[in-house]
Amino acid sequence: MERRLIIKHGFPLLELLVGFAILAAFLLPSLSAARNKARQATCLNNLKQINLGVHMYADDHDNVLALVSTNTSLEVWTDYKSWMKSYVGSKRTIVL
Repeated sequence: MERRLIIKHGFPLLELLVGFAILAAFLLPSLSAARNKARQATCLNNLKQINLGVHMYADDHDNVLALVSTNTSLEVWTDYKSWMKSYVGSKRTIVL
């Protein structure tokens, strides 16, 4: 009688799943850090655009800045947004 050796190729499913879990554990923190850096860059760009809009508004109005008030009602914020809209551009730039 002749014996044959059976050689298995590849990895069992469990080993593949464990390998993917280990890779995911290494990659998720770096992806989260990259997402936070992207949000930080977006926020910084939005602040820059708002600053440029305020300066352009002041240039057009004899170096007088837009109304600054201690009133925190929604109407004052709406007025400020409407004044700055033509200088800042996008409606999404100034977010509540």
